[in-house]
Amino acid sequence: MAHARFTNIKTNSDVFALDNDRYQPSAIFAGCRDGRLLLFDVRSNPKKSSPNGDGPMIKQSSPICNLKQRRSQNTGESTSPVLKYFGHVNSTNRRTGFAVNSYNSIVAIAGQDNFVRFFSIHTGDVIRMPIGPFEDTIATIRFCERDEQQNYEFIQDGDSTEYYNKGEGIWISIGKELQWWSVP
Repeated sequence: MAHARFTNIKTNSDVFALDNDRYQPSAIFAGCRDGRLLLFDVRSNPKKSSPNGDGPMIKQSSPICNLKQRRSQNTGESTSPVLKYFGHVNSTNRRTGFAVNSYNSIVAIAGQDNFVRFFSIHTGDVIRMPIGPFEDTIATIRFCERDEQQNYEFIQDGDSTEYYNKGEGIWISIGKELQWWSVP
């Protein structure tokens, strides 16, 4: 009977996102609560492995909640962006929200102008009109997507009753307020 191999790697932070390196299957990227993006290789000796990973450490000011390696982007040394999202407004390093849908095809990004814009991850094209402007900074965005079973509910909205498909939309936190928007 074969025994399972177990490897324990310390990160010193909660891990919120994982993605395998498609070019090196033994390597994994870990996105952490403290904003670090770590690279680990299961072939490394875990006792000698640093909590900062086996490669260069990348850090941002907010938690890393979603990771996805782009296809065909193993270009080695690149000095220009792989993709630009034209129309996104952010000239400083501010804490603005963003989210990626479960199909890894759409990114919703909050801008300094307090609009949320929607782009194709693969092409950078705008895919719908922006939502906003809001009165306060948009700190968090989260897609809410339909599962295999469609759940429709009656929701009282003022004097009329409307059908809402509660499985499709986006949650946005603006200051001390939480809003749900349908995203057709």
